[in-house]
Amino acid sequence: MLLITLFLSFTGYLLPWDQLAYWAVTVGTNIARAAPVVGEGVRYVLLGGHQIEQSALLRFYVLHCFFLPVLLLGLFAWHMWRIRKDGGLACLDQMILTSPEEVAAGAGQKTYALLGITAGRTASVEMSAPGDEQHEVAGSPNLTRRILLVALVTVVVCAVLALLVAAPLEQAANPMVTPNPAKAPWYFLWLQELVTDTTVKLGDFTINGALIGGVLVPGLMVLLLAAWPYLERSSPLATGLWFARERRTQNLVFLGIFVLVLALTAVGTFMRGPSWNFYWPWEAWPDIPRNF
Repeated sequence: MLLITLFLSFTGYLLPWDQLAYWAVTVGTNIARAAPVVGEGVRYVLLGGHQIEQSALLRFYVLHCFFLPVLLLGLFAWHMWRIRKDGGLACLDQMILTSPEEVAAGAGQKTYALLGITAGRTASVEMSAPGDEQHEVAGSPNLTRRILLVALVTVVVCAVLALLVAAPLEQAANPMVTPNPAKAPWYFLWLQELVTDTTVKLGDFTINGALIGGVLVPGLMVLLLAAWPYLERSSPLATGLWFARERRTQNLVFLGIFVLVLALTAVGTFMRGPSWNFYWPWEAWPDIPRNF
């Protein structure tokens, strides 16, 4: 769902068809092209050709408005179903573990397997604690009301931001006029900066930063996110607790990656000028045309 959300943002970025959108997607698809073996094919599938033209605009529109939302909706429904099937949120686990009274047999049999395969009679949780009824809350209308409230607040915040923050269209997309600097979408700026930082020249040999920083490092991060729940070895006492002491390593790793992404995004946004050269925020850019 995280990857589809990013892809939704990426496909929607081209739809305004202005200079910012055109060249941001150009940078993003060029990074994707750096993937070994399949890179050129992936870029061709995304664009429907070798250049960003009308076929790419149509393809991004269909992906953004139909296929990706349908896929995301299906995964979200499956995700919520698995949460309910596995017993809901983790706060009940902590309550049972800290209860001084006897816990019913079979407590703690919870599975997060994709197909719900587990030893025993069922894939759902089989646990209970004294006084369960007083801790139960009906899903509807309580959960429904909260979902609607969050949706309403989100719509109001977006409407207020649309009124207060200017986001004008730039000139119509023109492949003959290249902005300087040409930047990826803001949520991929950290990737563009990472590509620059991992491009190293050693004499006549150049380390391909697009491959290292644009493909391998993000790929390893995604694999780490996917594998971490299966590598989790925390005791049940850490279940449902924010910042549990025995999960300090996991929290520090996540925080470090988060801070690194924020730092790279800030550098790409505020400290990269013409020709992608580095400038401190208080330094003036050289007096050259913005487009050439």
